[in-house]
Amino acid sequence: MSTNVQIDRTPLSDDLLWGACDIAKFVGLPLRKTYYLIARGKLPARKLGPKTIVASRSELRAFLAAQGGQS
Repeated sequence: MSTNVQIDRTPLSDDLLWGACDIAKFVGLPLRKTYYLIARGKLPARKLGPKTIVASRSELRAFLAAQGGQS
């Protein structure tokens, strides 16, 4: 039995978005809306320390693709 599983081989450093501004640009939302969604756990992002927010491009792509199928 053969399965088509695609593996993302992007280096982790190239996959990360550092800061809410970069995350907002990537997802195409205003900065304040991005902060709001991150604070409520509606976007897959993590806080590193008191001020740094980081998100994975691949996680955001998968999340946005899943959201696109919902109404």
